[in-house]
Amino acid sequence: MAYITKLVNVKEILKLRHEILRKGFPIHEVMFYEDNLLPTRHYASINGKGQVIACLTLMKAPWQDKIIWRLRAMAVKEELQGQGIGMALLKYALNDLINKNLMDEIWLHARTTSESFYEKFNFTTVSDIFEFGNAGPSIKMLRKI
Repeated sequence: MAYITKLVNVKEILKLRHEILRKGFPIHEVMFYEDNLLPTRHYASINGKGQVIACLTLMKAPWQDKIIWRLRAMAVKEELQGQGIGMALLKYALNDLINKNLMDEIWLHARTTSESFYEKFNFTTVSDIFEFGNAGPSIKMLRKI
């Protein structure tokens, strides 16, 4: 499948975020205060028809006693999951941070079902399992520089 990956405006990814991450819940559950703040970065993979097929957001957020990147709202169209699109998207975002000299530690809340995916990118689990709102069983993960 042909697609491009690039920085986008948050408005372009809200529909996919909602569809994949909080289907059946109000859309405000996938809208974050930090979405419109600098230096928040939204990335999307877009197919040849102009449809967003994958997305993720990186925002600055507190982690213990410092402010570092937080990865939020990563989603891939359900019928395209498992085809490497999410891996390519996250790799693109990480390389973008490196190329722009913005790389820092990154933390996230991951659904327990996604733990092995993030481990492939050197994220390590740093918490016990907890319930994270409507996302269900989750863990905190951290990627050090």
